[in-house]
Amino acid sequence: MRSSMKLPLRPSLSRATVLQILALIVLIGMLVYQQWQILHLKTGFESAANLETVNAITQRINGVDDRLDAASQLKSVTIDDFRAGQQALSNRIDA
Repeated sequence: MRSSMKLPLRPSLSRATVLQILALIVLIGMLVYQQWQILHLKTGFESAANLETVNAITQRINGVDDRLDAASQLKSVTIDDFRAGQQALSNRIDA
């Protein structure tokens, strides 16, 4: 005796369900793309801020370099000048 077992049939999806699934896939894709754009924009802003910082540091270094160049062109203090300055200071203290 054979029993006739019928396999359950998978219900077919309606057209509306298929369209909803496709719309959901499209929306997820758009969300992923939007998140990628936001990340890309954020990275651009961060690199611009870093560039401004680098430019500010470079300007400060250039200013210090200019001051050092100006100081290096000044007349050097000799030992005689130093001794004369110390003697003058000593005379003021004694007075």
